[in-house]
Amino acid sequence: MTQYINIQTVSKNRAYDNHEDQGNKDAIEVACRDVAIDINENIDIRALSQEYDISTDYIPAYLSPAIKHLGKNLQYTVTILEKRPKSPGIFFLKADLIKVFTGKYHDAFIFHGANYTISKNWISTIRYVGKRRDPCGNLSVYKRVGARDSIAEVLMYITTYPGDISYAQIIKDQKQIGDIIWKDVWGNHSRMKNIGKIIVKEAKDKGGNMIEWMLNNKGGEDRSEVTTAQKITKDIVANFKNGITWKTNISLDHFLVDYDMMEFLTKTAGYTSWNDFTDSQKQVCYKNHPNKDLPDWTKLVKESYNSGS
Repeated sequence: MTQYINIQTVSKNRAYDNHEDQGNKDAIEVACRDVAIDINENIDIRALSQEYDISTDYIPAYLSPAIKHLGKNLQYTVTILEKRPKSPGIFFLKADLIKVFTGKYHDAFIFHGANYTISKNWISTIRYVGKRRDPCGNLSVYKRVGARDSIAEVLMYITTYPGDISYAQIIKDQKQIGDIIWKDVWGNHSRMKNIGKIIVKEAKDKGGNMIEWMLNNKGGEDRSEVTTAQKITKDIVANFKNGITWKTNISLDHFLVDYDMMEFLTKTAGYTSWNDFTDSQKQVCYKNHPNKDLPDWTKLVKESYNSGS
């Protein structure tokens, strides 16, 4: 029997579990209320992947090895998503909005008993993070691009697993997130058809440079909000619609600078110093260890997003 999911049956409030920024949450909630999201549709889970053309232009995804918690029977993976190589930039798609929409669909899948086994713990961790200038390089600085020397960012999230689950099962679960959430939700125009309206409305309500940039670059000669919303929606769907290609067992220093890595290891995984790690665990963090010196955690300082390097 075909499994169908009706999105509107899920309570709005559930989509905001673990949302950290109350101000952004409220702004997005108002935007979602004022713009008819209109996702009252039936989703056939088994038929989702049939909607897309075959393409070799996928989103590059990088999955870290499993990092065990120091004192609990838990383990974590860090997932990094880059922009699809041939897609336009989608920097206007903020992490908070990704959390809200992903949470909506995740809750719908679970609520209606779909064959989707991932817990939602990873959704609250979604954020953009500065990309290390040289993968596994000795210099721990952000990569900077463009005339304004802006930070090159990638999308990152952390997934929590039981300590005894195999890495093969973790890979399987991560691919399920890629296939169902990123490709079949974010890459599906019928499900994202109003995402551009929401982004334009939120930017307009806040005012400032972002809405001006959107209208100037996406709105055509008449700086139309409708045209802007349509093009933003098209850009987002184009980024995700072909799905993901995975690389696994990628050391943390492939993307993360030292400070961001240390923040994850201490705040999430419970480590306090390099003395807590075995040599093999250190290689999970730094690919070239022991040929590379490990940084002194007590001296790490977060690099400013506003200063060049």
